[in-house]
Amino acid sequence: MARLSVEPPALPPDLTLEEMMTLEERVARWPEQWKQRGIEQGLAQQRELLRDQAEARFGTRTAERLSASLQREEDPQRLKAIGLAVVRCETGDELLREVGQAITRITTNPAQCGGRPCVRGMRIRVTDVLDLLGEGLSPSEILDELPDLEAEDVRACVQFARRRVDHAVLG
Repeated sequence: MARLSVEPPALPPDLTLEEMMTLEERVARWPEQWKQRGIEQGLAQQRELLRDQAEARFGTRTAERLSASLQREEDPQRLKAIGLAVVRCETGDELLREVGQAITRITTNPAQCGGRPCVRGMRIRVTDVLDLLGEGLSPSEILDELPDLEAEDVRACVQFARRRVDHAVLG
């Protein structure tokens, strides 16, 4: 049986040390680029699966409307929460309402607040609202403390947190 050997491609003999270092740096970045490409492909597959599940459950109209919201979503945890909503909601309208509120109320932006979830793109983090609730403030007191918030924002923060911690613990 013949044995195959794979020889690395020969480098041009006229490469300078600086060019070799640049090549080495580029090669060193490949795993991170592959990882990022894999994450992007995984998110695309997750979005497609959610759309298919919504279509099977609620029909094409709901799936198409959901698909527009899914394309903007890049947080795997929020996509998981949307998947749970597809299972839990009774009607397509209920699903779209819940997903729409979750997507528009709670946002993540890597360039803002360290990528932590915030309320409607403002620099008010979900954890800020939860901390105030934990300190015993009522939702109306939170609205007094943070006047840019709306009552639905406080509910969205609690709902967001509930979804994040609602998972089985396997021991």
